[in-house]
Amino acid sequence: MAREFYENVDLTLLQPLFPASAQCVFSSNPPETFNLHPAEKSTTARMSPLRFRDFGHGRACARLALEQLELIDCPVPVGKQREPLWPDNIAGSLSHTEHFAAAVVARKSEISALGIDLEPAEDLPENILTRVCRVEEIERLHPAGDRYRQAKLIFSAKESLYKTLWPILKLFIGFHDMEITLREQDCSWSATSHTDQYPTDLVARLQGRYLLTDDLIISSSFILVDGSTTG
Repeated sequence: MAREFYENVDLTLLQPLFPASAQCVFSSNPPETFNLHPAEKSTTARMSPLRFRDFGHGRACARLALEQLELIDCPVPVGKQREPLWPDNIAGSLSHTEHFAAAVVARKSEISALGIDLEPAEDLPENILTRVCRVEEIERLHPAGDRYRQAKLIFSAKESLYKTLWPILKLFIGFHDMEITLREQDCSWSATSHTDQYPTDLVARLQGRYLLTDDLIISSSFILVDGSTTG
């Protein structure tokens, strides 16, 4: 990978969002050049230049994250539902927005599943509030000021939750299927299922955290192998 890519990589920013056994890579600038594996190239033929740039940026982060687990030069191809396909026994997640990208990986012997989501630090559009948030979530939003920024955080949490549960259940999750409860005191969140499709014990094991920066809303979720609720 190009030298300037490594100069814009941060291996510590996302670490508080996951257990210590997870390997996290955050990048603030796409590499000028990045050689995709043949298995990764097969789905890029019709991509726009911008989409191709973002795809390569995410794969560059994934490659570096996997290297932290001593998995060198591993491809991360695309599945039938456009999900990243990680090596056997690896839980992983990717996200990118604007010129930022992130990848997080861990061995499934320690973390069953995980998810990461990056969103621009912007308000959720008012006209989609009720599509994204349940009534209970809207009632808990701040009464003024940053209520739509808080709603965007709920949107991000649901995105990371979906990325965590998809490899286990292979089921799509509607925005109203899950209720997110934010805990501002420790920048964490929990989920409550409102559908019979998702086992309640599995959702109860899921842990969520978030990080707010000047540029980004970042949400994470993960499920530990031992079922512990601390990580």
